[in-house]
Amino acid sequence: MPKRAYVFDKGLLFSTLSLVGIGLLAVYSAGVGKAFVGEVPSSGYLFFKQFVAFIIGLVAGFVAFRSSIDTIKLLAYPIYFLAIGLLVLLYVPGFGVTINYSTRWIEIAGQSFQPSELAKVGLILSIASYLSAREPRKMPAKDVFKLFLMFGLPAILVLRSPDLGSTIVILTIFVTQYFLSGAPIWGLIFLGALFVLGVLYESLTRVAYWKDRITAWLDPLNPNLSDNVSYQMVQSLIAIANGGFFGSGLFYGQQKFGRLPMVESDFVFSLVVEELGFVGAIFVIAMFVLFVVRAIRIASRSKNLFSYLVALGIGLHIGLQGFINMAVATGLLPVTGVTLPFLSAGGTSLIVNMIEVGILFAIDRNNRQELT
Repeated sequence: MPKRAYVFDKGLLFSTLSLVGIGLLAVYSAGVGKAFVGEVPSSGYLFFKQFVAFIIGLVAGFVAFRSSIDTIKLLAYPIYFLAIGLLVLLYVPGFGVTINYSTRWIEIAGQSFQPSELAKVGLILSIASYLSAREPRKMPAKDVFKLFLMFGLPAILVLRSPDLGSTIVILTIFVTQYFLSGAPIWGLIFLGALFVLGVLYESLTRVAYWKDRITAWLDPLNPNLSDNVSYQMVQSLIAIANGGFFGSGLFYGQQKFGRLPMVESDFVFSLVVEELGFVGAIFVIAMFVLFVVRAIRIASRSKNLFSYLVALGIGLHIGLQGFINMAVATGLLPVTGVTLPFLSAGGTSLIVNMIEVGILFAIDRNNRQELT
């Protein structure tokens, strides 16, 4: 009997294409503003780079979709160690690029990369591979500590950059995968204690940095703050207020004209709300919710632990990172520098997100084949 053609999950496909489409429009709009103030050479500069990244991501995602689950599992550790190598380069003179006191990018041959994005998918795959190769409920202490080491290495490298937002995403993904696999609960208690100690150490070594960030979040109009600390938050809230219910119109936002820094990346949601209003904001949020729901649905249908943990991890990555970014833009959380999946300008982030979508479709295809 011939195999039936795979029918893509409509909810996952629609949410992905909707978010990417809005993201491309938002990046173009941001580019218009940045070109006006001379920050980029032309209004289409950012859009072109983002569109090229989308095409690369589309191809990479299709390759992931066409791959078998065994092949994806086989690539888990190589991707993980590649991400570790790139994270180490952040601390090598001549490679790390520092922006706003954070070294989160590396530059090779004129091209910049954000290793933390690759580290997230690498960790999702490698943790799932490690747990699925064992019986999690009966894991001896030595295997649990090996797992913690696997998580701790990228987490520490990301935290020290400093990138607390991405560290929280990585921690949440790991804890969720660990807990749902049925691994020993005592491990989570131990990990929680280590995390608290790590955050305390990081806070004490960067007291001024975190104090200013938290103060800017609680009281952005505080006159004792330096302008660059609270400025982003204030301008983001102004952009959102300008949007009203229906927005000022696509490409007609004003905050992108040199007023709101990082409008194409960290604060792209503010741009979307200013131009598309409350209606646009609700649609974007709904698409993220739909994406997460479909990822959970795919996970629930998985017949093996690896596919189950990977699908959950990807859904959690996209959903949690989206929530953090939008919460920062609306003033619900301090500024973290976490990008908005599918929307923020940044080739690394978009390509990784598209690969994750391809993996989800591959898992979904495998699930349906096992049912027939």
